[in-house]
Amino acid sequence: MSIDSAVSADSADPAVSAVSAAPSDEDGRGGRGGRHRVPRGAAFLGVAAVFVVFLAASSVPSPLYPVYQQQWHFSAWVLTVVFALYVVGLLSSLLVVGALSDHVGRRPVLAAAIALETVSMVLFLTAGNVIALAVARVLQGIATGAATTTLSATLVDLEPPHARGRAGVITSVSP
Repeated sequence: MSIDSAVSADSADPAVSAVSAAPSDEDGRGGRGGRHRVPRGAAFLGVAAVFVVFLAASSVPSPLYPVYQQQWHFSAWVLTVVFALYVVGLLSSLLVVGALSDHVGRRPVLAAAIALETVSMVLFLTAGNVIALAVARVLQGIATGAATTTLSATLVDLEPPHARGRAGVITSVSP
């Protein structure tokens, strides 16, 4: 059973449709274009894990801020601005990018969010001043906003038919 048939026609997403219940073609390669198929329950759990990890990643750099503050000698209000920039990026992303995965697909938006998160983490690791730290925090907020909306929609797409509401529980408890 593919996700295409499990999700209503108006919300079916080609990016999600490659994940389905079992291989169905004769050559054993796992379906369309040789893609391997993942059981729906496993896909749901995998997406839920990515959701949790993504949200956890948003707090990972926080213990570094006092270290940076001590090394770079910036004030408490600058530290507050750095924290606030994450929220600016996050809210902007939620408002602007929120429904993008419904139009272009889940995978492209999630791939872009993961790439942006990776760039922000590299910036955190290599930051040499407050500007780099601020840019990293804004990028992290944008990436988290895009990932949150996309992963939430994907969880709804993959939600087990026998456990309606599970996607809502995951998206509520994860933060």
